[in-house]
Amino acid sequence: MSMIESSESVNTGSAEEFLAEIENEKIRRELVTLTQLDAYDWHNIFPKTTGMGAAGDVKRRVRMLQSVEPRLEYLLYPGERIEFITKGTLNSFLEQFLLGIWSVFINRTLFLFTNYRVILVSSDGEGRAKAMMWQIPYDRMKKFGAGRLSSSLRFKLVGSGTLNFSGVPSRDRKSLREYVRSRVAQVQDPSFAFPSHAPCDSLCTTCGTPVQHKHYNCSECSEEFIKPRTPALLSLLLPGLGDAYLGNHFIGVLEAIGFLFVLGFAFLAGAVAATTSGGIIAGVLTALIVILIANTFDAIITLKIASKGKLPKRLAWKGK
Repeated sequence: MSMIESSESVNTGSAEEFLAEIENEKIRRELVTLTQLDAYDWHNIFPKTTGMGAAGDVKRRVRMLQSVEPRLEYLLYPGERIEFITKGTLNSFLEQFLLGIWSVFINRTLFLFTNYRVILVSSDGEGRAKAMMWQIPYDRMKKFGAGRLSSSLRFKLVGSGTLNFSGVPSRDRKSLREYVRSRVAQVQDPSFAFPSHAPCDSLCTTCGTPVQHKHYNCSECSEEFIKPRTPALLSLLLPGLGDAYLGNHFIGVLEAIGFLFVLGFAFLAGAVAATTSGGIIAGVLTALIVILIANTFDAIITLKIASKGKLPKRLAWKGK
């Protein structure tokens, strides 16, 4: 039995039926701006359509969905439907150590929970989709947790690996706690085998095909992706340049500004070395060593950022 045949899709009604139930005209106007009507489980995605805060909640979810609608036709499999949507920020100790608070800018994530998997999309602060995408099929998820007091989501993957996210709205965490656990329980069946290479695959930004780790061409559409070493070498040459190449212009500007301070420190260190050691050569070598250390550190950061997902070469230097 195929994956599509064995998985049950939850559909609580058509878009027309759902919209007919909406009495608030402002909320209705927001909802009718969506175009991929058959791609959604409307009642689950929009759990609050009446009462205080309903209009704001609907608007937030509509804006997130609008940002991914252009790619849903190729991203979703036959019979696949988006059942829940929310946003959060990946917690990475290494990136927080290397970048501090600025790591938030590269770890914002939009979550699309479907009846087969969780699709993760890089996003801005409002949860609007950027380019890079990943997937976690429910059959590759060992355990799921949603904090009651903390704003966290935790995905424990089959084999090894855990992904932790913070900044998830409390209303969404409460709904997801039972929803995801029920989905994980449903796919513990040998007949269910969702297309994947690893528990968490990068997805091609052009056709949505899962891409193997360390592969930089899509097997389906032949899209070429940026190899992490390219932006890393650019950052080794000039801090901030590699991040600009990846489209992370804000991070690139910050690193370029930091490099100016490094140059100033290198000049002072070189001057001290030249004075104490009694030679220009010693001063120049000291300055070069300081710069090399700083550039190497920046190259490591850029390599880590570039290894997070698959970004097409055609999007190089472009904000995403």
